[in-house]
Formats: sequence, C-alpha cells, structure tokens
Amino acid sequence: MATTYQQAYTASGGKQAAGQASVVVNHNEIDFFNGVICGLKLPYGVGLYTWTITAGVLYFNLISDPCTRREVHTDQGWSRTP
Repeated sequence: MATTYQQAYTASGGKQAAGQASVVVNHNEIDFFNGVICGLKLPYGVGLYTWTITAGVLYFNLISDPCTRREVHTDQGWSRTP
C-alpha cells in the first residue's frame, strides 16, 4: 500500500530544497512516484531503488529513475529528524 513522504535537505553551497511524493516498499525495493518536483504522474516517473540501513542511516541504490530525484537520493545517507 502506498503512502506519502516529505523530505527536506540542504545541499552543498547552502541550497535548500524540499519535496513530497508517494512511496511503496516491497522487501528491499522502494519505489517513488507522483513526485511534485518530477512532475510525471503514474504510470510515468517511477523511481526504483534498493535500500539498506547502516548504523541507523538509510541509503538508496539506484535501479532506474527518469526524474532528477536520483541525484539527491543516491549521494547521501538519510535519517529522520524529530
């Protein structure tokens, strides 16, 4: 069952960005879709990744993604902030 997510980050150079979309997880695969920044709605714009957690930090490995979120998701670890 899909759920929504929100993310916010500060990139190198101080640029801040945020996004939201839908996400579904099946075992170690996570699929992102209907992203606000991507602009492509289902059945297009689906980003496929595998994921791992190491020392409490979430990491994504790209399978395929037609949207620019791949540049953000794969070059850093992610953690939840309160």
